[in-house]
Amino acid sequence: MKSPRTADQPKCDSSPAEPTNPASAYDHDSEATERAIPIRPADLIRLLTSDPSLAPSEKLEFLQLTKLFGAMIHHEYYEWLTTLKDLYSPLDPDSDCVDLAHNSLEFREDSDEAFLKPFEAALIKANYRPLKLEVIERAIASPNEIGLNYVPDFSIFEHLRVYVRGRTQVARINRTFRSRFRKVETLLDGYARMVVIL
Repeated sequence: MKSPRTADQPKCDSSPAEPTNPASAYDHDSEATERAIPIRPADLIRLLTSDPSLAPSEKLEFLQLTKLFGAMIHHEYYEWLTTLKDLYSPLDPDSDCVDLAHNSLEFREDSDEAFLKPFEAALIKANYRPLKLEVIERAIASPNEIGLNYVPDFSIFEHLRVYVRGRTQVARINRTFRSRFRKVETLLDGYARMVVIL
């Protein structure tokens, strides 16, 4: 889902596209400050252990500490994932598991809420943030290059939630009558990661 366009009219291919202003594109968004640090743990460990001031014994102790932390986080994650899968099982339309009478979770009226609460907590812990419904509605209602105008009726969904992470810009290439059908690059504000809950 792209946020409403803030770029000027599309530029011809003879000149580079003007980048949009991220601040103006996201100032209507909730909690616009990014909380995720895009660094892989293994890269961070290599960076820290490459410090020349560390003695070999200190590097070894540090690596042992990272392995201990990794094992703890893995155990916590696995337990959390197992719980989420169990809560989702009554809602899963693609499950190929056999229900065991009186031992499998049965579908109840509150099964969706029972799953959504810990699932959304997991998304927040993973540095996702909720996107307000009005932001989505504005993005869908705004003009687009393809010329398709479709505004769905969100009221038909019992649950509609969107979580995003990582503001970015997406380049779109298209041809318009205004550019005499030459290739035009437009930069649109968007998100690197998105979770849609329906």
